Amino acid sequence: MNTTGGEGILTALALILPLAVAPRAAFLHAQESHPGLEESMKRHTEAWNAHNVETLIQLYDPDAAFLTFPGGDEVMRGRRQIGERLRAHFVNHPDLRTQVLSRIISDNLVFEHEELTGLRKDPRQPGTTTLRGVTIYQLRRGMIQRVWLVNAEETGEESR
Repeated sequence: MNTTGGEGILTALALILPLAVAPRAAFLHAQESHPGLEESMKRHTEAWNAHNVETLIQLYDPDAAFLTFPGGDEVMRGRRQIGERLRAHFVNHPDLRTQVLSRIISDNLVFEHEELTGLRKDPRQPGTTTLRGVTIYQLRRGMIQRVWLVNAEETGEESR
């Protein structure tokens, strides 16, 4: 009796099945093993929506940097500069809020798919727009060390 064909299928399944299951298992493991990262990111979202710059900058490493993605061009660095930019941002966009649509934590990286509402196209004019995008955070010792800003896209939703 020739069982080579059956053994080949079983071998292929043995190789492929762990790959199909691994991402979910890795995601669960990552979340369970980093409850501090989840808590830090929840505090970040709450402080952002409250426009609480003092709380926000305390969540950042003193030498934290915001970078473009792809490319890695530096947008801002350090708590002082981050605080100044955030204060100006919240003054120009007083209705700005973020909602985390999904969050994936893997090791010390946090990937957030976010929706920003209340963003004014022109701070001197009424009306806001909604953006969706991904932000990648790298944390060390519970503090945000690097932030990569991935291009966001307008959803077409506007308010007046």
